[in-house]
Amino acid sequence: MGEPHLCPKCKQRTIYFDGICYWCRQKEKLEFYKSLSKDEIKQKLKNVLAHVDEIGKYGEIYSDLVYIFYLHGICDEQIIREVTKQGEYYPFEIYKNAPSDVRDELINSLNGAENIVKTNHILCALAWQGDEVVRELFFKLYKAPKPWKAKLHVDTDGYAQVAGWSFDGSGKRRSLVFDKCFTCQPSQSAEASVKFKAVNDEKCKFCNGEMLELTIKKESLKRLGLELKNDAVLKFCPTCVGLVQYFCQNDGKSVQIETVGEGESEDYVREAVAVLDGQNFELASEVCAHYSHMIDSEILLGGYPQWLQDTEHLACPKCAKTMKYLAQIPFGALADVEGTIYMQICDECEVVGANFQCT
Repeated sequence: MGEPHLCPKCKQRTIYFDGICYWCRQKEKLEFYKSLSKDEIKQKLKNVLAHVDEIGKYGEIYSDLVYIFYLHGICDEQIIREVTKQGEYYPFEIYKNAPSDVRDELINSLNGAENIVKTNHILCALAWQGDEVVRELFFKLYKAPKPWKAKLHVDTDGYAQVAGWSFDGSGKRRSLVFDKCFTCQPSQSAEASVKFKAVNDEKCKFCNGEMLELTIKKESLKRLGLELKNDAVLKFCPTCVGLVQYFCQNDGKSVQIETVGEGESEDYVREAVAVLDGQNFELASEVCAHYSHMIDSEILLGGYPQWLQDTEHLACPKCAKTMKYLAQIPFGALADVEGTIYMQICDECEVVGANFQCT
């Protein structure tokens, strides 16, 4: 390990190796794939099709396939067919564009899967394809599980949630994501859409540390098609957020907090409050709904989350319904610590929830 020094590109983050930091490398890759022309995309996907057997090596072929999909929402049907033919079914997200005959092939393969890993992969691919036939199948399997269900960690509703949807007790579909996704950029405006501030009149009940308040203005949420009476406000302790689920309701006068779990006994991330206090952000460009899989150093509003661990949608403490993913807060990148905060919402009860994941 070399001597610590600032990344020569961003001049913000300390690194211990030659080159540039993880976040700058990520942004370089983002800009490269974002700048591809239609012809260049077509040529790269043609090359992917010719080397489908190399997807599992996670090299250039894999990068071309997934990043073009994450940024541009494009995947050639022939690639999907070839991946299915080879019985790999990965990456799962590309099945979002899969036609009905591929869906039928996946369903036919389900009972004949050679092991539980294959069954898991087929269910993930089906969840992303997610049409009405899949919804009916998943509900049927939920009500009358097959013998292989005993070897799986979750039921079919859990697989549906991986792909951003769910179903209720009657089988009715419900989306757990917003179709639109927006990046958020730093702003100096006092009227910014997204704001962090220190909570001066309240301490964490677990570690007695300072709390942070994150506000997303209701006017900004209209761009997602979300109509709220009041701003979406999340109060949380940066030290305890890794262990505690936070639920907040803003009635326009005050913010009520409920917690699930036990926090830390000592406040050891106290500097995060000072770093984030007063930081404001404004909604910037609209991007592909899967943009979060491309970059994890920006605040993203809407779209699909990039879970660092397993999918973890919260249950609303008021109505018990599964909450919708609302925003991804890159806690690690913003405060030079670790992890991501996932902000979720029950639009009916206007309750905001948050959980945390890290690698």
